[in-house]
Amino acid sequence: MNLEKYDEAVELFTRFRKVYQENKKDNSQSKIIEHADVRRMLLFQKAVVEGSLSLIMECGLYEDLSGVVDEDQKEKYHLLLDLLTPIAKTYPSE
Repeated sequence: MNLEKYDEAVELFTRFRKVYQENKKDNSQSKIIEHADVRRMLLFQKAVVEGSLSLIMECGLYEDLSGVVDEDQKEKYHLLLDLLTPIAKTYPSE
């Protein structure tokens, strides 16, 4: 009687092990970048960083141009710089 229970337990364990191995092969690990939602979030962050860098570089260009052009254009670049500076400071932090 005990030998029969032991044989049944071994057989049951063998079945569970076989099913587990088959499921393990089917559910292979994938890289995190292959998940669609993760890829979307990373691409969004990349777009924000590149846009922020572009905005800051544009402000730097206006600052440089305001020092080398005539008075009319100097005023124009200062006004643009006054408008864009708060945006360039706050946009990347949000």
